[in-house]
Amino acid sequence: MNKHSYKRVCRPFWSYAIHRTEAWLEAMAARGMHLQSFNRFTSSFSFIAGKEASLTYRIHRTEQRALPSKLSEDGWESCHVNGKWEVLKNESYLPGEHTDVSRDGILLRNSRVRQAWLIFFLIVITMASIQLSLLTVMLTSPGNIETTVETSPMWLITLAGFIVQAGILFSGIYTLFRIKDEKRVLSEDMAYHSEEEDHARALHQRFAKSDVTKWRPGWMSSPDRLSSWIEQKADAGLYLVRVSAGGTRFHFSRVNTGSAACHVQFERTETPGSESLHMENGWVPVYKTNSHFLKWVIWIKPYDAKTETKPRFYTDHESQLAAARELSVSRTWFLGLLVLLQLFVLSQTVLRLINRPESWSYGDSVMITLLGFAVIILVQDIVRCWRYYLRVRQLRTS
Repeated sequence: MNKHSYKRVCRPFWSYAIHRTEAWLEAMAARGMHLQSFNRFTSSFSFIAGKEASLTYRIHRTEQRALPSKLSEDGWESCHVNGKWEVLKNESYLPGEHTDVSRDGILLRNSRVRQAWLIFFLIVITMASIQLSLLTVMLTSPGNIETTVETSPMWLITLAGFIVQAGILFSGIYTLFRIKDEKRVLSEDMAYHSEEEDHARALHQRFAKSDVTKWRPGWMSSPDRLSSWIEQKADAGLYLVRVSAGGTRFHFSRVNTGSAACHVQFERTETPGSESLHMENGWVPVYKTNSHFLKWVIWIKPYDAKTETKPRFYTDHESQLAAARELSVSRTWFLGLLVLLQLFVLSQTVLRLINRPESWSYGDSVMITLLGFAVIILVQDIVRCWRYYLRVRQLRTS
């Protein structure tokens, strides 16, 4: 084969920049280089020379090998498959007139990758906090602390290890930013607003003005109690219009809307396409988390209690029970690490004061009080999570 008719290009992080990769493939086709294959492990793309063409490429992730008939009828054909990744091409694609490719698989995969990186950074932060706590205990201890610095005979290995760790941290941070940006673009591609959705949004916008602000921290350990609280506020003439980014300030509007149904939804990973289903039924999301891997959505729907029955959020009990279990386990794991960290620092401080009572100071009193207070709050949060799980499980037996 002529070397000029074949070309291989390495494109790192291509799967976290799907739109850019698709535009790049289209630009290569316009130059006469057509995609022949790609390798998801080496991030390499192989091209073969041909005629210049105006093609539309779409990358999606699916376990289904047969192309849906609707896509085939609209001119889509498979270009190459590697694992669950597939590249499709179309010679006559017209936006808005032809069926487009679903992005659900990519969004779900990116959500899982994002979750894994966040857990990794959580472990790194926890280990660094433990080391800083040990250093704090050493520095606050009275008397002189003798330190000995041992030079490493294999400093090149130490330097190489530091470079590898820095590379991993940089890759993780870059991946998280790319996933966040790609989620926004892919979500816009999948955005579809039905008449029901537009009506629900328009109805909610009528009450966009905030008159009253209420603080409610710690609600994530008891989401059912939050739903009841919001519904009680609606019955009292306060309609929830938005929630602050941190999820602690709730803004209400003084309007006569009758009543409002509320549902607080928790998901470990985002379920693509589910929001449109709920919005078509008139539910409006007034709060969505975007900064961490545990996804929260607060849904609200106004109704007239005199002429209508209370709307029910579309979910089955098994899914709700599984979500409650995941919530309890996740928060127990995360908050449990914080409790162990606080107890470790507290035990080291107490042991030092027992061995050297003369070293007691005002700072030690403040530290012990704050650490004890923090442990109590964290343990209470864990207990509330499991009480919520038990309440959800009792719904099945009632």
